[in-house]
Amino acid sequence: ALLKHWRGLRTIAFLGSHLLFWLWYDEHYHHEKLAAVLIFQLALFLIFLTAHLVGRLLRRLNSTTLEDIWLLVINPFVFFTSVYHLLNPSYHDWMGVFAIVMALIYAAAAKLLLDRATISRVESLTLIGVALTFVTIAVPIQLHSNWITIAWSIEALAMLWAGIETRSGRLRTSSCLI
Repeated sequence: ALLKHWRGLRTIAFLGSHLLFWLWYDEHYHHEKLAAVLIFQLALFLIFLTAHLVGRLLRRLNSTTLEDIWLLVINPFVFFTSVYHLLNPSYHDWMGVFAIVMALIYAAAAKLLLDRATISRVESLTLIGVALTFVTIAVPIQLHSNWITIAWSIEALAMLWAGIETRSGRLRTSSCLI
C-alpha cells in the first residue's frame, strides 16, 4: 500500500482494525487477556506510525495529504485512550507517565523527520502539537489540585519562550490558551 499510494487504504485499514478489535472486545474480553490485548493495541499503533515514518523517509516527499495528518492525529489518541481504558483501574499512578512517553515518541518522530529534512511544515506542527497535547494531558492525570495549575503555568511559560525564540505566533497563542 505504501508503494502503490492508494488513497484511503490506510484509513480503511485503521478504522477496520479498530472496529474489529472493539467488536471482539465487547463480546470476548476478560482480564486474563490483558497482555494479549495490550500487545495487539501496541502493534496497531506502531504499524500506523511506522508506516508513516518509513513512507516519509523512503519517498522523501514534502507533500502531506489530509489522510497523513488525520492518521498522525487520530492514531496516538486512539491508542492512548484504549490503553488508558484497559490499565487505568489497576495502574492509574502510571497513566501520566504513559502520556509523557507518548509525547516523547511524537517529539522523537518530529525530530527524526526534521533532521532528515523530509517533513512539511503542517506535518511537523502536527507531530509537535500531538506531543504537546500529551504533555498537557499528563498534568491532570498525574497531579492534583494546585499542582495542575502550577504545571500548566510552567508549560505555558516554556511554550511562550519557545514561541518568542522561534518567532512563532501560533506557539505564543497556544501558550496563552494553556
